[in-house]
Amino acid sequence: MLSNPVLSAVMGQSSDSDTGPPLHRLFTPGERLGWRFRDRLRFMRPFPEPPPTDSGPNPEALRRHQEARTRVGPRLLAVVAGWLATSFGLGCVGAAVSVVSLPVANWLYALTGVAFVTGAAAVVMVLVWHGRRVRALPLAYRRKEEELARAREDWERRRAAFERAERERVDHLVEWGAATTPPGTRRIDVVGGTLWGWEAFLTVFGASMLATRGPLTVLDLTGEAVFGELADLATRHGTTVDVQRLPSGLADSDLLVGLERQQLVDVLVEAMSGDRADHVRDERSLDSRLLGAVCEVIAPDLRLARVVAAVRVVMGEPGDTSALTPAERERLSALFSEAYRRSVHDRLRRIEAYLHPLIELGSRVQPRPTAALSCLALDSDVRTARADLLVDLMVGWVSRRTLASDPPRTLVVAGADDLSRRHLERLADICGRREVRLVYLFRHLRAASTELIGGGAVAFMRLGNHEEAARAADFIGRHHRFVLTQVTRTLGGEETHGGSETEGREESETTVRDLTGPGRIGQRRRGASRRWATTRSWAERTQWSDAASEQRVYEYRVEPTTLQHLPDYAMLLVESRPGGPVVHAVECDPAILTLPRASHEPLPEPESGPAALPRLTDGASGR
Repeated sequence: MLSNPVLSAVMGQSSDSDTGPPLHRLFTPGERLGWRFRDRLRFMRPFPEPPPTDSGPNPEALRRHQEARTRVGPRLLAVVAGWLATSFGLGCVGAAVSVVSLPVANWLYALTGVAFVTGAAAVVMVLVWHGRRVRALPLAYRRKEEELARAREDWERRRAAFERAERERVDHLVEWGAATTPPGTRRIDVVGGTLWGWEAFLTVFGASMLATRGPLTVLDLTGEAVFGELADLATRHGTTVDVQRLPSGLADSDLLVGLERQQLVDVLVEAMSGDRADHVRDERSLDSRLLGAVCEVIAPDLRLARVVAAVRVVMGEPGDTSALTPAERERLSALFSEAYRRSVHDRLRRIEAYLHPLIELGSRVQPRPTAALSCLALDSDVRTARADLLVDLMVGWVSRRTLASDPPRTLVVAGADDLSRRHLERLADICGRREVRLVYLFRHLRAASTELIGGGAVAFMRLGNHEEAARAADFIGRHHRFVLTQVTRTLGGEETHGGSETEGREESETTVRDLTGPGRIGQRRRGASRRWATTRSWAERTQWSDAASEQRVYEYRVEPTTLQHLPDYAMLLVESRPGGPVVHAVECDPAILTLPRASHEPLPEPESGPAALPRLTDGASGR
């Protein structure tokens, strides 16, 4: 049986918000195919205040600076010219007057000195004015820079506080929401994928359907028991489980229990004919005629061992017929004329050859308990003739169960590639009329699945074959893009399983003879050694990390190579809408429920504002 080590690791853990193991919350009502991721940080609001900017110095200071630089030259020249002209003029007048009147000349000389000093003072004042005007602009710049630095510090402080509050707000928003199908969807077709991915999908989807719709039936044709994880989890949760494994459990199976004579004949004939194109109607009618006549003689005890023995008696072939009474053997010997028996001998031989491998079917069957989860599975992936016949009988069993008065509410067929198209369509019709949710899991996108998909929701997982991946990309539309998280990429790429076994043994034997007696010298030794060792080891390794920082995401285009390399637990859900298909990336590993910010409910629509987003509660946090 397959097992998910991550699931096994967290099954026994306790949760602060739940009294049971965390994954028991998978049984919360509400459909879930997996989870869709949306980064909570996209809902962080930006800081509304713009950062302070440098607007430059005061325009008045700049005007004065420019004025000082442009007017200082003319002003200084005018002052110096007036100063020199006045001083020289007064000096010349004083020299001329000194001839006439010395006292007057002295006064003029005094005035000349005063004029000289005054002019010098004027020059100094002009220079001081110019210096103050020139130095005023750098001072204004310096004051402006200091004010801007203080404003930026205050702004950074307010922004840090705002972003801290925003991060605390979005940390309580849901980041992983349940992936669901559109309302009214009755059938889901899952194409591609690995057995690990199918197991994870069945665990998530099956648990949600058991909690939401009630009884669930799984028809597992993979031979690898992909239902095992779901059955184990349901048993631990307290849900009743009934498992039939074939062909190992043929004797205890109830595949043919409760069938009337004609129903048994029809089921066996349909199983033997399969979906052969060359199997004409008259051959099926002849098989039905022969089996019907044989079963009429041995009714009502219609165990297959008795049917096979009866066919041998009709053929006149030797074999064990102890299951029949003497009266029945006598009636069977006279059932057909000798001529008719010879003409149908090949058909009787064919019927006996088909039914002989199944003679143990239902030989010790007991009434099976009513269970919420019923699993009917092939336990061998080797497709023999008996396995092919069993598959058809299993499909008939599921069809009858669905047609019963108390049918299951959900039916999952894993490995639907092995069913013929008429069986697939018949099951779809039966489930559609009775409102039974039907899920087909196809490993390949081949003729039957290509012609069938599209009647409901369609999901694509990893498709290894390039041609199948190309058909899937054309079905989806290659213009679409989708996003996967690092969680799924890591789980899909880092999960490893392996085992080894070595055996051996060690034995040793040594014989020593002393030959040093009279006339003998030396020693003789004889030795033997055998080694045999036994070593057994088994390892399962899974890397799981949950960074407290941002969740990394990767964007892809829908291309064949992309579909060929999808992680095990990734799924592309295609919804058909009037405006065209819509693609959602779904991650279906059950352990996602244990991550922080994981919810059982779907994510709100992208156009919803941050205030409309659901906030986490203790029961949905996944912590």
